[in-house]
Parts: sequence; C-alpha cells; structure tokens
Amino acid sequence: MVHLRAKKIHGVRRKWLTYYYLVRDDYSTGKKIQKVVKYLGTANKILEKILRLEKLEKKKK
Repeated sequence: MVHLRAKKIHGVRRKWLTYYYLVRDDYSTGKKIQKVVKYLGTANKILEKILRLEKLEKKKK
C-alpha cells in the first residue's frame, strides 16, 4: 500500500515548507518498513505538474 507523507523543512528566508512524498509499506523483513517511492515536492510544484499533464492530455485529444 502507498501512503502520502508530509515533512516540514526550512526553505528560503527561514520559511517553513511542507514537502510531500509517497512511501510504500515493505514487509519483506517481517516488520513494517516504509520506503520512499517518489518525492513529489511542495504543493505548488505538485500543482504545476498536474496542470502540465492536463495540458498534454488536451493536446492529444
């Protein structure tokens, strides 16, 4: 199963940024370990990626 996690980090000018990433549960060792699958970035970066994908889908139609 994949989960969305958030981590607060210091950004430019000492602002707190929320950085999002996907983690996957791994039970291969018998214990639940969460491994990072994909770093997504901040909310603004995620929105830019979504808008870019929507534009590409519209061009294909």
